[in-house]
Amino acid sequence: MGPPGTGKTLGAQVLSVELGLPFYDISGLVKGQNAPIGQLFGALRDIAKKSKKGLIAFIDEVEGLSSRKEVVDPLQYQALTQFLTEMQGVKNNHGIFMIGTTNRANDLDEAIRSRFDEEVEFLPPDKKGRYEILKIHANKKGGHKFEVTEKDLEKLADKSYGYVGRDLKQVLNRSFTHAKKSGSNKVNFEDLEYGIKKTKPSAIRDMPFIEPDVKFEDLAGYEDHKALLESILDKTEENVILFYGPKGTGKTLMAEAVAGQYGYNYILLKGSELESKWVGESKDNVEKVIARAKQLSPCVVCFDEISSFVERRGVLSHKDSQTGYMQSVLSRPPQGVYIIGTDNNPDFLRGPFMDRFVHKLYFGKPTEKDQLALWKKYAPKVNAKQLLKIRKDLSCRDIAYTCKRITEFGAELNLETIRKMIRGIPEDEDVKKYEEVIKEVGDGVEDYRRLK
Repeated sequence: MGPPGTGKTLGAQVLSVELGLPFYDISGLVKGQNAPIGQLFGALRDIAKKSKKGLIAFIDEVEGLSSRKEVVDPLQYQALTQFLTEMQGVKNNHGIFMIGTTNRANDLDEAIRSRFDEEVEFLPPDKKGRYEILKIHANKKGGHKFEVTEKDLEKLADKSYGYVGRDLKQVLNRSFTHAKKSGSNKVNFEDLEYGIKKTKPSAIRDMPFIEPDVKFEDLAGYEDHKALLESILDKTEENVILFYGPKGTGKTLMAEAVAGQYGYNYILLKGSELESKWVGESKDNVEKVIARAKQLSPCVVCFDEISSFVERRGVLSHKDSQTGYMQSVLSRPPQGVYIIGTDNNPDFLRGPFMDRFVHKLYFGKPTEKDQLALWKKYAPKVNAKQLLKIRKDLSCRDIAYTCKRITEFGAELNLETIRKMIRGIPEDEDVKKYEEVIKEVGDGVEDYRRLK
């Protein structure tokens, strides 16, 4: 079992060759409404008896056998029941090795799933695996005449996290086509970058995946936050971290920068995206995301405004089961998965749910030093010290959006236009509420500063 394109079917075929066993694909026969299940297994037993080693009976996408609860046609129900009986081994199945594949293991009928003795999980390849796959397809396999350097293949393997074998082959094919249009058989890294942009990774196609566009160096200010996060991630293979503080202080962007800094996969979740009209399905969606994050590890999962994922104290709702599951995941995250929650709701931050976070980092309004760095980034030609004389209480978002709005209005980005805009920004009254929260929850960054 595993995501599409990870080589499940190919693995079964390779096993057949390695062991010298004949390979019989019985997928179509067992899924038909009028499937001759008894005759099929009778024939397989006869072949197995004559063979010294046995045979492999292969069923692709075994979830297509359906669930007994969903079957309406009596003939299909009879065929499914007979198939289960034959798999159970009431008759001697010695020498028949049955292999099924699926990318939706949780959709399998429990009676079918329990009849398989072993479950083997096929995960997307890591960097080394991607490089080996790329070498196979780039090394003039299939009769092509294109040339790719090993150095470029290594760079491509580094960038292609989340890509499975089938995707990597497609990336190369598109890169070859792009190179051919320029009349060359020499594939350079620009061609490979074109191929990867045109190919979406299968392993994260159905996930709220975002390819990180920023690293720590792209964010102005909050240097101690960056240093602390580097210290945490350099020493652990999983962790649970909370970013809390007033709105607009760069919490969600910092979570993306964590993934970008280390080249990890990044999944951004918002409560509204997982809500379902069917009660209870939100929990299933969260479980699905965590399971996929485990497959794609190392992976950063960011729960943006995490308070929207859990039940409020004293209020019973459909989020009860989801809250319990979230607490269990936060207590024991899967290896290779870094869970980051962000929130600016001070009321939510009080309670037992907070105890599940190993590190709690407070993102306050940027210091004067941070604001200088922010103004230099977004308005490099303007005297930042003069701007601080006008306002010293602006957030990262206030500064970034001010410069963006002035530019989009078609006005010149200078001291006067900025002065007019920032004077109209209201003060954030919520900042004062965090003083008590910090005493109760703690501030990991301040602890880090003291230890330094």
